[in-house]
Amino acid sequence: MEGKEWWKSKSIWGSLVTMGSLVVFLAIGVEVTADEQNAVIDNAVAIGTAASYLVGVFLAIYGRVKAQKKIGK
Repeated sequence: MEGKEWWKSKSIWGSLVTMGSLVVFLAIGVEVTADEQNAVIDNAVAIGTAASYLVGVFLAIYGRVKAQKKIGK
């Protein structure tokens, strides 16, 4: 079984969203349905994935600009 980054795990995001929403919404007295929590989890995973692609592109460009030697022999 291959590993993956922690932020790509729906289990981790589900736990974080559930814990965070429990604390916040109990404090202010708002109830959130399971469907709304699932929508937040799906969006968080999508945002995390998009952010990882952007970071990867930035690092590739930055690395090539800062490189001191050509690629290859």
